[in-house]
Formats: sequence, C-alpha cells, structure tokens
Amino acid sequence: MIAVGLDANIVVRLIMQDDPAESARAREIFGELTPSRKGHICQLVQAEIWWVLRRAYKLTAQQATAALQGLLESDDLELEQPADLAWALERTASGADLADALIYQASSRRAPRVLTFDKKAADRAFGLEYAGPVHLVDPTTRES
Repeated sequence: MIAVGLDANIVVRLIMQDDPAESARAREIFGELTPSRKGHICQLVQAEIWWVLRRAYKLTAQQATAALQGLLESDDLELEQPADLAWALERTASGADLADALIYQASSRRAPRVLTFDKKAADRAFGLEYAGPVHLVDPTTRES
C-alpha cells in the first residue's frame, strides 16, 4: 500500500542533509515508511532529484546515480517504472542525462521513433534520434 507520495525536495533533503530542520523532518518521514506503508516516487520526481543533485549540489553523475540506485533498492519505496529508472541510470555511466534516457524509455513504448533537437542527447546512442538541424526563422519576415 502506498502511504504517501514524495516530492523531490523531501528526498533531496534526506540525501544531502544540508538543512537541519528539513533534513530532520525528511528522516522522520522516511522513518515512518515500511514495506507495507510505502512512499511513492513518480518518474517526474526521479528526474527532478537527478537534476537537483547534479545542478544545484554539483554532484558527479556517479554520485547522483548512487543516490538514485539507493532509492531503487529500498523496500520502503515504490518507484514509478523502476525498470525504466534502472535502465536510465545505466545510461548515465556513458554520459547520458537521466531525463533524456527516461524520456526515451517512456516514449519508445508507444512510438517507434523518439526525436529531439538535442544533438548531444542523440549522439549518446541510446535511442533518441536527432531531428535537426534547427533553422531559425526571423519572425519579422515570416510568411503566414
């Protein structure tokens, strides 16, 4: 049974322990979770956790991957699409962005191709296809 959904800021506070009051509350929240009263972490929150750890806290990809791997291994959490997260975390070892890998996994279940203008993401060879080059349009001369 799912007892509570968790936002990224709760999980990040637990991981980083950088705010005494909020970190203590995050420990309390996680301490109340059990295998029969799980915390839920949706896929959007998974991507946000990665982004916050990498961008705001400047963790390496390896450190952020380890943190999310720990969430996957917890009996007290239910992660949305855990196989997708595990697959995406494997791709981060070769330089992929977690969100790009999750986007590919989610979209490829329903679409035969997944397109992006992000050439770097497409070059990481996990399935995204480059849809560029992008041609900028001058809005003052654009015909309607």
